[in-house]
Amino acid sequence: MLLVGLDVKHGGKGWAGAQRAVYTFDPTTTLTRISGKNESVSNACWLTNDEFLCTNLKEYEEQLSIYRMSINGNNSKLVTKDAQMPSVSAP
Repeated sequence: MLLVGLDVKHGGKGWAGAQRAVYTFDPTTTLTRISGKNESVSNACWLTNDEFLCTNLKEYEEQLSIYRMSINGNNSKLVTKDAQMPSVSAP
C-alpha cells in the first residue's frame, strides 16, 4: 500500500490556497481518501503499518503542525505545533 498526496478542490471559506489530501493506494483496489475534508495534509511518511506522520493544516489555522494519523482516518494526534517536514527512520 502506498501513501499518495494530491491537490484537491475545496469550497470552504477558511482556505487561502490549494488544499492537499492524503490517500492510500493499493494496486488491487482504488484510491481511498484518509485525510479529512477540513484539513490540508501533506508530507506523509509511514510510521507503522497502520499509522503515518504528516504535515497538517486544519481549516482556519495559520501554521502547519505535525500529526500522527491512522490509515482508517479516525485517530489524528498532534505531535508538535508550528512544524513541518516530518521524517521517520528505521532502527
